[in-house]
Amino acid sequence: MESQFEKTGDEYVKPDVISYSTVINAYANSGDGMAGSKADVLLEKMVQRYVGGDFKVKPNAVTYTSVIKAWSSVGGTQSTKRMEALLQQMVMLYRAGDQSLKPTSVSFDLVIEGFKDSGDKNGVKRVENTRVAMHRK
Repeated sequence: MESQFEKTGDEYVKPDVISYSTVINAYANSGDGMAGSKADVLLEKMVQRYVGGDFKVKPNAVTYTSVIKAWSSVGGTQSTKRMEALLQQMVMLYRAGDQSLKPTSVSFDLVIEGFKDSGDKNGVKRVENTRVAMHRK
């Protein structure tokens, strides 16, 4: 879709938040060891296009959670750190007033599971504390 739109400028094939999020979710379910990196590339494209004025590609909680899920499928300490960074970005933007980025229970659970799998009890505690603080807002 993206390459077709770039070639033709045809608005009927212009990617939007749904099409990008669908591809990111496919990466998350692919079992590909590069799923997290590939999802990050698409998220960054979405952010760049949104900042550039294309409001139909604004990433939302589904998008971010799908990127977190893609990283969770990769596993490992670096992936878990990236998952936490994405969650913290969602929290920060939500607290700044972006209601579309309110983290879901799935967002939190994926990151907590990543920390549990890596044996990082402090990471689990940080995310659980963030979850509790979000409910106090």
